[in-house]
Amino acid sequence: MYRYVGMIVLVLMPFLTPIRAQRQPEARSGHALVWHDKLGMVLLVNGDYQSSDTPSKVWGWDGTTWQVVSDDAPPTQSLGAVAYDSKRDILLLHGGSQSADDYNAKTWTWDGKVWAEVEGITPGARDHASMVYDAAHDRVVFFEGQYFPAQKFYTDTWTWDGATWKQAATTGPGVRYHYAMAYDSARQQVLVFGGTTGRADENDLWDWDGMQWTQIDAGTGPSRRSGARMAFDEQDGVMVMFGGRTGRALDDTWLWNGKAWSKFTGSAAPSARSHHAMAYDRVRHKIVLFGGYDRDNLSDTWEWDITAGWVKAN
Repeated sequence: MYRYVGMIVLVLMPFLTPIRAQRQPEARSGHALVWHDKLGMVLLVNGDYQSSDTPSKVWGWDGTTWQVVSDDAPPTQSLGAVAYDSKRDILLLHGGSQSADDYNAKTWTWDGKVWAEVEGITPGARDHASMVYDAAHDRVVFFEGQYFPAQKFYTDTWTWDGATWKQAATTGPGVRYHYAMAYDSARQQVLVFGGTTGRADENDLWDWDGMQWTQIDAGTGPSRRSGARMAFDEQDGVMVMFGGRTGRALDDTWLWNGKAWSKFTGSAAPSARSHHAMAYDRVRHKIVLFGGYDRDNLSDTWEWDITAGWVKAN
């Protein structure tokens, strides 16, 4: 009798063990971070391949902890474009891929409560694209990307006015992907750095003035690389770029002040990586970095300001 009771207890034990709640996002690369004014958080969206039929989560970082702010987001896309339209308080998603032959052509909006698919013309199915909100021109700017099944590489720029997409340019930096893109609010410029053409890595810097792209630096600072990421430090007026890859992952930090690059050196830094994500926390005046890739996907959180440099936060 006691023998059978013991067996029953052993069988039931796994079901009696409390399930621990997930406390932070899974390791990932190919994701995006954006600041959300209304929520007062940096949001983490997308990253890596998951089931195309399963709703995904949007995570929020408040400077201390990660928490889920939406558990019914569109299925996760790798290397899709994400931006926050601060005037309309809308999170905008477009494109990305689930696999090498499963690409997304949809645009989604989130008002903090409801996800909605946008009808009408869109930039179409592509990944390796990025977009940012250009406050000076009140437009979200979407740049290039690729459609791997047809070996198609785009050289176009699209803008979103809060309701519709419009193709704004078909020329500019030329074919590239795995570039870094961010908005410089001090100089009212959308900046694109580096990336790869598929044949070679680049280290040039371009700006979008609302109508056209202009090269503003031919490669005087960071080495050639792809998979780097940037965010603009609004308090100190500098663009901050970290990492990337050129044969191997990199762990250097560079600052652009609108005229020249300078290399930032500090006592600590995230490990070498590429395809991570960065965003500026406008309340705490810190740049937040999460995840990325170097041999394996990473799940660490770092913060940067010009005084303290990089500090591991989670």
